[in-house]
Amino acid sequence: MSDIDFITPQLIAKATALYQQFRLSPESHLSVAHTEKIWLYRTYEGSDPISSIDWRQSARSQTLLVRAHEPIQIKTCLFTLVFAAQDFQEKPEDLFLRYKDTATILLALSYALANGQRKIGWITPERKRTKTLAALPALFQNGLHDTYNTQKEKSDDLAAIFAERSSKGKFVILSAQSGADEKNTQHTLHTLASFGFQGLLFLNDADPAQTLLEAAKRAQWPVVTHRHDVPAAATLAQLFQISFPHTR
Repeated sequence: MSDIDFITPQLIAKATALYQQFRLSPESHLSVAHTEKIWLYRTYEGSDPISSIDWRQSARSQTLLVRAHEPIQIKTCLFTLVFAAQDFQEKPEDLFLRYKDTATILLALSYALANGQRKIGWITPERKRTKTLAALPALFQNGLHDTYNTQKEKSDDLAAIFAERSSKGKFVILSAQSGADEKNTQHTLHTLASFGFQGLLFLNDADPAQTLLEAAKRAQWPVVTHRHDVPAAATLAQLFQISFPHTR
């Protein structure tokens, strides 16, 4: 169904407003400068410039030390979503209404992560990645669309295909909501975790299945649940507080 608009201008505006609200909150202060570094020290060598000596550390250790830095590895944040079996019989407008809250929160999360210099992508064969905020809506539209079609046609197990690639430097945000295929969600989680992927499980469900919670616990993946009586900003803060530190 090529005519499904998961990401509409109205949804983008709502996600942007949610992100801007989050930026003003204390929870957003985990963000780091573009030059985030770990400082390391080694013994001074004759060829080193005098200006590279760290005099404070040298005085403490009673030997001349120079300061070198090692950039922190920034991981790519990858999104995926498990649709429910009934979704494939829904009209496009009904499907949009069903997933608009989840898509809004996740798009706002991607803005926050990209603002912290994290690359954003979806688990799809195209493997497109971006840190540019303006490119995220199109990335999400294509990612949701490709994920929907793949699951509808059952043409590929995207988790298994992707898991055959390196898990190094990647953090997965796996989403599902009330009515989603529980078995498929568990399978996707197990497949990714078995290949060494770190991630979190985001459930837009007031009463998630205990088996899903137990599967996430075995995989050592944190779980964030969202209820409709909880402000989206609170859920966004939870997701960011977990995913941002895990991507350093």
